[in-house]
Amino acid sequence: MNINKKIKQGRLDCGLSDVELARRLGISIYEYGDIEFHDDELTSVVDLHVVRQLCQMLNIDPFDLLEISKDNAYADQKRNELIISQMKNLGISNEELADTIGFEVVAIEEMRDDPDFLEKWTFDLIKELAGALQLPIQSLLRL
Repeated sequence: MNINKKIKQGRLDCGLSDVELARRLGISIYEYGDIEFHDDELTSVVDLHVVRQLCQMLNIDPFDLLEISKDNAYADQKRNELIISQMKNLGISNEELADTIGFEVVAIEEMRDDPDFLEKWTFDLIKELAGALQLPIQSLLRL
């Protein structure tokens, strides 16, 4: 079953209307409608913190929804510390990482300073970052 269909089924199973769920998530009904209509919407457009909220409200395991394994190998390390450590291990500068993932250097600096910065990123962007840092995506998601 596609991600969007799993979400719609989860909403129906919880007895929530699309309008009510959108309101609880703090997004417009149009934004929520796109989540149920487009299979890639949740991974390419929706911020990680909204994905987390949605999964909690619908009692859906986010790892199952995103079809990734639950690997907690880095669970004891803050995301920004892990990123800094891996950049150092790989010899990657802020500028090089920014170029690799197509972001401004200031975004890399903010990401390094704030352990919750990635909460405002989409799954797809985090996956790209994880790939650039040669890390499993689970280490940066913290779902």
